[in-house]
Amino acid sequence: MKYFLSIFALSISLNASAQVKFDSDDPYWISNNGLAEVVIYDSYKDALKNKKSAYKLNCIDELIGKNITKLGGLINLQLMNLQNNTITMIPKEFGLLTNMYIMVSKNNPIQYIDPAFVEQTNLLYLELWGTKLDSLPRQIQYMSRLELLRIIGNTTDTLRISDSIKRIASLKEIMITDANLYNFPSFICRSRKVGTVSLINCKIDSIPEELQWMENLKVLNLEGNNLKEIPGWIRNCKNLEVLILKNNKIDNLSEFIALMPKLEFLDISDNQMTLPDLDILRILFKTRKAVVFSDYEKLLKERIGEQKLEH
Repeated sequence: MKYFLSIFALSISLNASAQVKFDSDDPYWISNNGLAEVVIYDSYKDALKNKKSAYKLNCIDELIGKNITKLGGLINLQLMNLQNNTITMIPKEFGLLTNMYIMVSKNNPIQYIDPAFVEQTNLLYLELWGTKLDSLPRQIQYMSRLELLRIIGNTTDTLRISDSIKRIASLKEIMITDANLYNFPSFICRSRKVGTVSLINCKIDSIPEELQWMENLKVLNLEGNNLKEIPGWIRNCKNLEVLILKNNKIDNLSEFIALMPKLEFLDISDNQMTLPDLDILRILFKTRKAVVFSDYEKLLKERIGEQKLEH
């Protein structure tokens, strides 16, 4: 996971002249973002005692539990990092934190996100690790400023994302990993600004045809799913630069993939394609500058080994 994040570093647009590079694995992220030279509170109790100066909360291994609603009183809070706090919900009171633009929660078994929170929040970035969500509230479409959404390691049997979610208008990047989605969430295709989609280890077995109309899509990572084929309309994704299909069940990949004009990186390794199919693909990409990872070399060595045994 860290390897992937280092390749595709996420950034958040705060205004026309500023960019915030963001990686929650960076221990300094909370000090490098938001107001400079302010106190970073590592206890929610201390933050509540000093509400006016509480702009940053970096609360790790402090039990919060049912006291989570009290954090709604930190009305000046800009950044919130919660880890190992026995939190099971994101309450409606978080909707009062209108100045908060980054929220990270790790290793909190969140089971419920209150619809009132997602309707009122001004978050630009939301990252949730180790959740136990059965579904996302359909009101998430009203998070009008949300640009980046990550859900990593959801442990329920199914994470349902309703088709009634029309779109998240400002969404630019979405990552859902290690979650039982089964279906490609349709709202992603309706969110026209999306440039990066990563749905990794989500048991997805098909790609919606609407994907080809996502004009800003540049990165598509579908590693570790149940895809069996990639249809010919994929060539219509004219701005796609990175396509990762590693570790699926693909035995049929349209040759039209070689016609994608901006494709720079393709990974189709650990699939079920035959050596002749991969050889054709290798020839098609021979004149391209694109980097292609496949099982061609591996299968070729196996073929040569078999021929030697025969003789």
